[in-house]
Amino acid sequence: ALSELDILADVSGAAIDSVKARKEFNSETYWGIGQYVFKVTSGGGNLDYVADVGATITDFETSVGTNLYITIGDGANYYFMTTSEVFTQKNKAGTFLLHYDGKLVIADSAGNVEYSADPNAGSPTWTDGDDNGSLADVLDDNDLQSLFLYRDAAGEDIPYAGTKKGVWAYDLTNTKWLQTELKLPNHPNGGKGAVVWREGAYVASGLHIDRYRTGQAQATINSVGLDEDDGLPIEYDGEIVDLIGGYSEFFALVDSTQTSGTSTSSIYAKTELGWHCIWIGDSTEKAMNRGIVTTSPAYRFWWDHDDKLYWIQLHRSIQHPRKISGYTFGTSGVHI
Repeated sequence: ALSELDILADVSGAAIDSVKARKEFNSETYWGIGQYVFKVTSGGGNLDYVADVGATITDFETSVGTNLYITIGDGANYYFMTTSEVFTQKNKAGTFLLHYDGKLVIADSAGNVEYSADPNAGSPTWTDGDDNGSLADVLDDNDLQSLFLYRDAAGEDIPYAGTKKGVWAYDLTNTKWLQTELKLPNHPNGGKGAVVWREGAYVASGLHIDRYRTGQAQATINSVGLDEDDGLPIEYDGEIVDLIGGYSEFFALVDSTQTSGTSTSSIYAKTELGWHCIWIGDSTEKAMNRGIVTTSPAYRFWWDHDDKLYWIQLHRSIQHPRKISGYTFGTSGVHI
């Protein structure tokens, strides 16, 4: 069943910007929309206003001390929120967050990285995480698009950076970033969609997706994107802005506003067998930004589109809609 929640046009007289962050925390689902933190109500039918953090939210992460950490860009210090929804602003600015090895990792838009084992302390201690080789040394400002954890050749989880020019791996021992075999030409949305699903890391550039696999003598790279087999019809052209992992598939959000011409945003699911379309927008040239699979308030896949949040119910066992009582679905569809 498809449902939607209207995102309020304004809160306290200030216009809401696009959706930038989402996270499940303390059995609640939180959304960062412009400079505001919202959470989905317990019944899942509405959004509750939580806080105004004063600047556009760029990332959420759960980390040290069972807190939700919130970055609001390079020009303002981050916040952390307790399970009681008490907010505290600290002494470091940044755009991206990652929890790794019992530490909170923070990166600015240029790719400079620091980490702290006590980011919720009165005076947190921050350590330069890339003094022997920063992404800022080799990339342009705003080339960094995402941070995620994936295994290295030895099978240990390490941070990776999805960038407009490919994927970089973090060497904690030598405090530097190393370029992986996944080197790509500059792409404005390269690395924005990145997800670890099953045994691989999947990284998007446009409609292209590379599956990057390590943990063996040599990394392997395979093309598995929506540009395969002649790609999508022109009326559904767009570029991937987010990849979201599920149980039996992962999802790709294709934003039509990222390309020229007139097209409609859509969502696709990738299983071991291939791709299938699960949703198409009801009007052309409307943006989408982020998605998430949650268990709170229910097992659902959420995404934003045209200032609304949408969700569909997911099932953890039987998938066939005719076999599940109360499962509703469209009377018609589009064959792509």
